[in-house]
Amino acid sequence: MANMNKTVSPEGRTFVTMPQGLFASHFSISDLENLSGVKAHTIRMWERRFGLMKPSRTDTNIRHYNAEELQDLLNISFLNSNGVKISHIAAMSQEARESNVRELGAKLNSPSALVSELLMLIIRLDEAGFEERCDVFSALHGFRALAEQVFLPVMKQVGLLWQSKGLRPAQEHFASNLIRRRIEAETHALPPARALKGPLYVLYLRESEVHELGLLYANYLLRSAGKKVIYLGQSLPIQDLGHLMTTLPSPLILVTILTTDLDGGTEQFIYDVGALTGSADVVHWMTGSRALVSKDFPVPSNVRLFQQFWEMIPVLIETGP
Repeated sequence: MANMNKTVSPEGRTFVTMPQGLFASHFSISDLENLSGVKAHTIRMWERRFGLMKPSRTDTNIRHYNAEELQDLLNISFLNSNGVKISHIAAMSQEARESNVRELGAKLNSPSALVSELLMLIIRLDEAGFEERCDVFSALHGFRALAEQVFLPVMKQVGLLWQSKGLRPAQEHFASNLIRRRIEAETHALPPARALKGPLYVLYLRESEVHELGLLYANYLLRSAGKKVIYLGQSLPIQDLGHLMTTLPSPLILVTILTTDLDGGTEQFIYDVGALTGSADVVHWMTGSRALVSKDFPVPSNVRLFQQFWEMIPVLIETGP
């Protein structure tokens, strides 16, 4: 491909990088606030008082920032949250801030530092850098720490950026596919389940749901705990779900993640699924950003809602099959 740059690392590895600006994204000040945790008024104050970052402005005088400025703010925020005074940070060059973040991040081995670093690697479509940083963290802390302390917040940030058009679909797909590949590799490396007792877990996404990373990780957790699992994946028609519930041996626990706002919402989906359930030995676990019901909605006794995915994790990995 034309106009690509090649660099060689000290270890002799060749990296291909896109020219600056090819995938340049523009971010609003609210994007920076959401991604860095630094309040918008603080960002403005740092700009005025210390000359940190120099955003461009639209014809209507609205600030917007590029990927380099986002990275700089993430570095500034990381250093400041780890005790470095903002006046000292402002006196550093941008290169010095990057160097200090690398040194401090290596010393602390901080998940939050890795989240910020991976976000920038995603923006740059730097697969080699992404994999290398994940390999180092996973070797030190294990795959679960990488998935729960790093990948979950990374994908939350990616989602925020995608919604605000700070990321292009190509970059969102790039991130999702790298994480998917790693989860699938870890799952494939697990020994086959030997459980003879206990419920059968059926993992699926309802029709038109395609965001599969959380379900893939739930599959990994269940299989790592030695439990029996059938993984059905994306966009399962509700009629097929009803057929499965009548043909599979009970007890069954059906696990799904709701992230798409479909017609009728979660309450209608719960009602429809409940109408298919013909046995008390069939239980439904639901989580995700759309797993919300009104206070007066009569949630069936065999439906369990988890407001956040991480709240379901301890239940998935209970010891024993």
